[in-house]
Amino acid sequence: VAKNGRLTAKSVNERTDVTVTATAADGSGVSASFRLTVMPQATKVNILSGGEIVSGKTLSAAIGDSLRIEGQVLPDGELGVSQELSWKLSNARLAELSEDGTLILKAKGTLRLTATTTDGSRKSASFSIRIS
Repeated sequence: VAKNGRLTAKSVNERTDVTVTATAADGSGVSASFRLTVMPQATKVNILSGGEIVSGKTLSAAIGDSLRIEGQVLPDGELGVSQELSWKLSNARLAELSEDGTLILKAKGTLRLTATTTDGSRKSASFSIRIS
């Protein structure tokens, strides 16, 4: 805790509970406490299709094809790391990504799909698809 009262969490390797207590500096003895949980952040993201890691690769596929896409955040959720990812298509005209992770290819071109963590660690992975 800084002198101005700002609390900054340190990096942790596992879920850690912390109790923070603030005490009035005027000698009145007034204080308050609260408990918070510090969660570890992601260290790596992978994108998988058909159980195979496709991060960093360029795939080829045809218009009308669909691929099942999954994100993998490391370390896994057992340590309390958020498994949530945001997904971004480089060109939504070429493909559509459904809620269930199905990527449907709609038009010819080259598409890049990127998955980024939402835990503040800014970890991401991407891959490309050449659609013919």
